[in-house]
Amino acid sequence: MINLDHAKKAFDNYVNRYDLSIPHIHLKYVHSYKVMDVMGELCDMKEKTEEKDLCLLIGLLHDIGRFEQFRLYHSFLDRETVDHAMYSSHVLFEEGLIREFIEEDTYDTIIKNAIEQHNKYKVEEGFSEEELFYIHMIRDADKLDHFRVKDVEKDTVLLGVTYEEAGKESITDEVYQQFCKHQLIYAPTRKTHLD
Repeated sequence: MINLDHAKKAFDNYVNRYDLSIPHIHLKYVHSYKVMDVMGELCDMKEKTEEKDLCLLIGLLHDIGRFEQFRLYHSFLDRETVDHAMYSSHVLFEEGLIREFIEEDTYDTIIKNAIEQHNKYKVEEGFSEEELFYIHMIRDADKLDHFRVKDVEKDTVLLGVTYEEAGKESITDEVYQQFCKHQLIYAPTRKTHLD
């Protein structure tokens, strides 16, 4: 059974290890709760009542590695630090933090796969229909909240880069060609070993 009140208290306890007065940390704290809310709204729209609690939990935890990522690297740029989805999975499952949020391990595989796939350019193959439901839900909810972040937090940060900094970056010929061809733009993230 998923106890969301317990999970939220555990999440707040975990995040309180970090300095919420830092805009980057506060941004991810708010984002985690907003994505959880969006997951709930999507479940309501799709009339997925049985799946809702698990969706809410995945939404809350999907970026939990972001806090430690920022503490270690002072950046949210995955390409320069660590893949935040994989790091979130590492914190939850390799370090065992998942048991702080949910006692039973019944949903571990679904939670792990959804979190690991939420930021990928393309979802990997081999997942069941049930797993794909949760994977696509978190991917959609995360993207939907990024619209809010871009609007509300534009003077703070966006993925660790201010709008002013982002405007100074150049683009590669490869990205420009993808743009001209109306293709999805792919920028691979740096692979970093998780110790």
